[in-house]
Amino acid sequence: MFNKPNMLGMLKQAQQAKKQLKKVQKEIDRMVFKGHSKDSIVVATVNGKLELTNIDLDNSFSELDLSNQKLFIKVAVNEAVSDAQKTTQEKMSAVTGGMLGDMNIPGM
Repeated sequence: MFNKPNMLGMLKQAQQAKKQLKKVQKEIDRMVFKGHSKDSIVVATVNGKLELTNIDLDNSFSELDLSNQKLFIKVAVNEAVSDAQKTTQEKMSAVTGGMLGDMNIPGM
């Protein structure tokens, strides 16, 4: 049997959740996440869209060999991206009440 009032209530909740998700996504997009290599020789900054926005290099960076330079950059960028993804997942789960479960959505 079709329960029209219940269905309308569910649709209204879905619309509210959609609005809230958009609001949270905009908030996340404006956030800044930093990742650090050993001794903060490299500090990478990404935004909530997972775009690399800045890399700061300590003066001692130039003293490293090429292999370590690459490694330090990779570590810093990966840490910043990981932090952004974790924060996004937590904020989205708070809005959806865990409805997304353990879904790993790229960029979220």
